[in-house]
Amino acid sequence: SMKSRFNRISRLDVPLRVAVEMYDMEHHGERVWFARVVQRLTSIVEYYDLLDAFDILRDFGILSGEYGTTEHGYAVYLYSLTEYGNTAISKIYDVIVSNNVDTTISPINEVQ
Repeated sequence: SMKSRFNRISRLDVPLRVAVEMYDMEHHGERVWFARVVQRLTSIVEYYDLLDAFDILRDFGILSGEYGTTEHGYAVYLYSLTEYGNTAISKIYDVIVSNNVDTTISPINEVQ
């Protein structure tokens, strides 16, 4: 049988979830760095999948970053959504929030 030509889209499952989380953090005035995102999502996403997600989001122009500090003055690499990323993810975020969508990530193996 032929495989679906859309199987590769499953690679965006984790990055989109990360981007939505980042949007939520920025929306609430929080600074975003990798360890903070890991702390928030580690119960549902593997660490190495999060690393991959950050690379994918940068590759797609959704994410940018620069060195800065945490709220407590520690030096970290801070991430933010680009203007393009903010526009795209805000639409997804609004749908999730307004419809109370379950954002639990399904295992990629289950994508048909």
